Amino acid sequence: VVDVDHPYRDEQPVALNQADLVLLVFRLDFNSLRHAHRTMEHLARLGLAGGRVRLVVNRSGQPGEVPRAKAEEALGGAIAHAVPEDAKAVGRANNNGVPVVLESPGSKVARSLVQLARSLGPAVAEERGRAAGTSRWRPWRRAGSLA
Repeated sequence: VVDVDHPYRDEQPVALNQADLVLLVFRLDFNSLRHAHRTMEHLARLGLAGGRVRLVVNRSGQPGEVPRAKAEEALGGAIAHAVPEDAKAVGRANNNGVPVVLESPGSKVARSLVQLARSLGPAVAEERGRAAGTSRWRPWRRAGSLA
């Protein structure tokens, strides 16, 4: 997992090119969509457009947000996942310094994040690995295991 910053640095294209999948996370507001559109253009210049990029909406369901269909039209692709707004659960988790999936596992945001994580499992890496003739997927290892 690599979280790339807004200002593009020299090492970021290297990390992105090695990624099996790129999640472009944005909100359904004008400024975020404009930034996401620019990011999509940048990814296309890097040769990362298409199936390796998935669109993910964060804090979905806020009042006054741009309709999903308009966002998909503006970005030229389908939204793969939407993480719902859940300020109470996220705020409590942040204040306690604990991931929301542990602090409030039954919350709508935690359930959504688990669903997103499961969608990124070995099938994604294996699919890309088969296409390239190799796969970098490594299953999670037990704590303390070196193998």
